[in-house]
Amino acid sequence: MSAARRGFTIIEVMVAVLVLSVGVIGLLKTSAGVSRMINRGRGSSRATQYAEQRLETLRRQAYATSPQCTSLASGTATQPGSLTESWTVSTNGTTRTFSASVTYPRAGGTSSVTISTIIRCS
Repeated sequence: MSAARRGFTIIEVMVAVLVLSVGVIGLLKTSAGVSRMINRGRGSSRATQYAEQRLETLRRQAYATSPQCTSLASGTATQPGSLTESWTVSTNGTTRTFSASVTYPRAGGTSSVTISTIIRCS
């Protein structure tokens, strides 16, 4: 090539396009992965909130009766968004163990969140 001709050859342009394409595809895959993680986190957060609300409701019911903890029972409920909630109340002397579990749908199946707490009854 003479010194007067400047520019890129077709091979150089094709290699640059290939490198750029690989980078863009990598960004798209990362973006899709981040979207899946955000959706999983959203479902898990909603399930955790419902489980915490159930435990607070059980705690309020326990302290609202006289004598305390006499009207508690295990149960199940269905929440909006296909969330299934179940809770158990276990007795051990003067303490009660509350356990709330919420199952929620996600891509490829379901997941669940379980939270437990112990309160002392008089």
